This record gives sequence, structure tokens and C-alpha cells, in this order.
Amino acid sequence: MTFEEKIAAAFGEQGERWLEKLPQLIRKVECEHGLHSIQPFSNLSYNYVARAIKEGQEVVVKIGLPGYDFTNQVRALEAFDQTIIAALLVSNVEEGYYIMESISPGTTLNAQLPDTRTNVRFFVEQWRRLHNIVPSETIEITLPSIDTWFRALDAEISEVPKSWLVEAKLASSRLKELQQDTNLHGDLHHENILWDDTRGFVIIDPKGVVGHAYYDCVQFLFNKNRSVEEFAQKVTWLIEEHGFEQTKLLDAIKALGMVYLVWAIEDKVPEARERYEMMKWIMERE
Repeated sequence: MTFEEKIAAAFGEQGERWLEKLPQLIRKVECEHGLHSIQPFSNLSYNYVARAIKEGQEVVVKIGLPGYDFTNQVRALEAFDQTIIAALLVSNVEEGYYIMESISPGTTLNAQLPDTRTNVRFFVEQWRRLHNIVPSETIEITLPSIDTWFRALDAEISEVPKSWLVEAKLASSRLKELQQDTNLHGDLHHENILWDDTRGFVIIDPKGVVGHAYYDCVQFLFNKNRSVEEFAQKVTWLIEEHGFEQTKLLDAIKALGMVYLVWAIEDKVPEARERYEMMKWIMERE
């Protein structure tokens, strides 16, 4: 799907109206913030993202539909330690854009480290950096609970067994009962962990929710797999080589993985079949 098709499919008429106004908004952001040489990324999904030059330095501009989700992304950037997350430079949530530092060369985790076992090890390192930082006492950012995402488990989805939906709900409840919630990235995977020649790996694009830290492993585990066996191996390495608690990790995958599967089915994305097979392995694992 093209960028325009994705926006129209996700946001309907509101998205189509936003697309019509997007060129005008890009010009406005350019003028107000002294940007030039704007070059959009080739893999746009649900936001317009481009590199630009500001005061002689390369920056990244992100423009999206104004509203709850976009505002929360900005709040998430403010909530995390900026030694780990790409720094937020300018934001305007009312008009739906922000400007952040550019990561150079910006190579994704899987491109920088194509060996699966190696990129699992470096993913764990970034996950621990993200979740071992003590939040600043001077900045208190309240992010929404991930519980709102689990409403997807109430959907009537004929493509998956009802028992999976029931187990996913139980898994999310078990993690909630632990009372170990923390700020989450919410979409931590290979393409949101980028290599910078000065800083090393830097994390970008947090969604910003609150929940158990293990939820921040789930998208990575489902991403960039050539087979169910590779997915299973990544899960096994987290448990056996990196000390993740098996019961908690499996519950996180059951709960959030099922949400991702429901969304994939509803959006009719090609990856839905692959996600189904990976969830089958998790749900049938003894």
C-alpha cells in the first residue's frame, strides 16, 4: 500500500482531508522553523517523516494527524531519558508535528547486525537501557495505560480460536496483578533502534504507554522473522541466554501478541498469516 492508501484506510475521510492539507502544512513548518532541503523517507506508514536542514544541522520532521495518539507520541519523547531516545527539538501538537534530532547514518538494528542471535543480544541491551533508567524527579509525564489496547481482545474475530482470546485476556490480567508497570516505548523493534556513529544505538518513535516492561519485547520478537522457528528461537534466547522470566515473557507475548494479531486481521495486512502461525506456537507451547 502507498502512504496515501494507508492514511485513507486507517483514518477514512479525516485522513483524506489531512492528505489534501499536507503540502500546505509542510510549507508552513518549513517557513516557521527555517527548514530547507526536505526529503521524505521512502518507507512512510501513518505519518509524514522527512529529513531536513535547520541552521546547518540535519533534523527529522514528523507530521501526523493531530489528536490523542500524536499528542501521546510527543509526551512519550518527553518522558524518556534523552541519552537513549532521539532528542525532541520542537513540537506543536495542535497542528500535529514535531522536529527531532537526526540519527546518522540511521542504520536499523537488523541492517547493522544482520545475524539474528547478535541483534537479539543488542536488542536486550537497548531494552535494559530503556527500562533501567530512573525517571527524572523533575519531569513527571503521565502516559496512558496499555490496558486500552487490550480492548481489541473483545472483538469478534472468526479467524482465531476464542480460547486464544480468553487466554490473552487472562495473561494480561496476570501481568497487571504483579503491579510492576512502568513507562513503555510501545513499539520497540529493529526499525526503531538506529545506529548513530557518535552515540551508538538510539531509540526513536515511542508510542508511550504504561505497562509491564516485558511488553516492550513483543514487537521485536514478531518482527523480521523468516520462519516460526526463528521466532521461537528468539523467545528461547531471551529466556535461556538473557535471563527473562519465562512465565512473564510468555504472558506478555500471549496478551500483546494477540492484540497485534487482531489488528493485523482487521487491517487485512499481509503479515497476519505469519503472526497467526507465531501465536499458534505460543498458545500451544507447553
